[in-house]
Amino acid sequence: MLRRIAQIAAIALLAAAPLAAAEVYVPALNPAVANDSSRSATELWISNNGTATASFTATYLEADTDGTRRGATSSPTSVLPGASINVTNVAQSGKVGLVAIELGTGLAADARLLTTAQNGAVTTSAVPVISDANKFAAGAKAELLNLVRDPEQARLLHFGVVNLGRQAAECKVDFFQANSSRLVNTITLAMQPLSLLHFNDAFGILQVGRVSAIRAEVSCNQPFYTYGAQFLGPNSHYLFITPAQATGIATTPPPPPTATCGNGAVCYDFPGIVHTSTLSNPDRGITLSPPVGVYSRLKLHLEVQVNGFYPPADMAHGMLYLVRDKNKDMFANVFLQGPGTNQIVLRHGFNLTHPQKPKLTQKLAAASGTTYALDYLYDPAAGSLLLTLKDGGVEVVHMAGVPNVSRIQIASGNKVVIGLSNPGVVSNEPASIGWVFKNLHVELIP
Repeated sequence: MLRRIAQIAAIALLAAAPLAAAEVYVPALNPAVANDSSRSATELWISNNGTATASFTATYLEADTDGTRRGATSSPTSVLPGASINVTNVAQSGKVGLVAIELGTGLAADARLLTTAQNGAVTTSAVPVISDANKFAAGAKAELLNLVRDPEQARLLHFGVVNLGRQAAECKVDFFQANSSRLVNTITLAMQPLSLLHFNDAFGILQVGRVSAIRAEVSCNQPFYTYGAQFLGPNSHYLFITPAQATGIATTPPPPPTATCGNGAVCYDFPGIVHTSTLSNPDRGITLSPPVGVYSRLKLHLEVQVNGFYPPADMAHGMLYLVRDKNKDMFANVFLQGPGTNQIVLRHGFNLTHPQKPKLTQKLAAASGTTYALDYLYDPAAGSLLLTLKDGGVEVVHMAGVPNVSRIQIASGNKVVIGLSNPGVVSNEPASIGWVFKNLHVELIP
């Protein structure tokens, strides 16, 4: 039951219709013979795991065109329950584009790229199928890792950005070297609705020679997706590079409303990834507006994945900054210092200048890649404060002190401000680049 979508442009034109919720998109590279005499062909596999026959249609959307204004669409193809259909040669010679596939109920899609080298060897690579499940929300950041260009070895990086919105988009692209320095200045892309921009030998276009371990960071003001198609010589095949998993983060939501969490306490919860520190977005500030009142203590939980120390490594890399309105009224400022110092520091104090604030320290050689669970109890009613840090449930930091106030006062207009990482990069307080902040919980107890 093999069916083929061929010469899509020759199929009768159909009127544009609203996009279906089950529409997915597959990048289709130019299948023409390459400079090394290899050629590539994109194919689809459509399966039906439902109990009834379902159908799909496919539309080819040429790169840098308005995908909401469609022309040629294939006739519906039926797939029997439990069956699979192979659709071959879905790309168009001399062009790069997207194949938009409208899937009926119960249908699933997969995509492959078959590259045939000059010696006849065939290599198969997975091609991303873009859907609601893996797209990035407007304002989110996607990262592609370990991008390479080595023209002498026929290793070139093709790069694509897909605007999944039904409106025009503006996208920002940054490329960083392994040492976090910029490869080039920020690139701004103007994109048509539901469109693909694809750049063959992207680093060559940017007049970059031989590079390796490059990281791309992409963000758009419409829902989007990005990919790299790394061509690898001399055996002529493509490897699609898809966004790193930790960066599938939607636009940061506003703080949740206050909620009673027992005994009249006021709680704020930020489940999952709250912030990932990058060069273009180093820190995140969160402002809470607790009800006016007097509170006896504050509890906080936060998980922080430490991923190395941006230089200068022995300076203050922010874990948690927690104040009432401004720096002079500080519940806690917790930071790590890396190799050269290897310690954790806690500062606190109300109505005090920075030099006046008590400072607690403890030796800690924080391991890169480790997620530390931070718990903080600020209990002025009991005259105590306690910071603990756990690695895999094992306590590795225990720091105790005494607050200089007897109650937590929240007057009209007062805010509780939380800072994750530092805004600086190269300074006495460098940003905690690469660190991931997760599962923040704050509780104010009467």
